[in-house]
Formats: sequence, C-alpha cells, structure tokens
Amino acid sequence: MIERLDPGLFDWHTWRAGTPADVFGVPCRTQYLVAAAPLLRAHAVGYCRGDAILCRPRPDSVAVMFYSDGRHFWFHLRMAEARAILGEELR
Repeated sequence: MIERLDPGLFDWHTWRAGTPADVFGVPCRTQYLVAAAPLLRAHAVGYCRGDAILCRPRPDSVAVMFYSDGRHFWFHLRMAEARAILGEELR
C-alpha cells in the first residue's frame, strides 16, 4: 500500500530530479501514464494531496513520490489519473 507522506518532502529538488518521460520512458499524457500503471505502482513510495505541498501546489491533484535508479523524485497526477493508476492504494 502506498503511504501518505509529509508535504515537506515534496520540494523543488525532488521535483526536478525526474519525470515519467526521462526516468521510465513514459510520456506525460494520461493514456500513457494509465497504460504504464503497473510500472508506476511498482516505483511509487508515497503521495500527498497536490494542494498541500509548498512547491508547485495544484488543486484536484495528487503529488506522488517515486524511487528509481537510486533517487527519489515526484510529479503530479490529476485525481482521475491517480485513481486509474494507484486505485485503492490511495487512502
């Protein structure tokens, strides 16, 4: 299960550390993100409400932290994308 993380972990440096395109080869478009759901779930370590973070807050989104290749990074998913990709993982 993916855990809810402290909003302070979602900072500028970890946001700049990677994107789905450069880390996983998945374009940042809903259809590609949803198709890559098993890969994204395998690397997801936690999330926070998108409007609760200080760096790049976004309403109606989820900031998801990932770990791959020895680094943490995060990006936003729209709520519909988050439900399609993480589903029951969000609590």
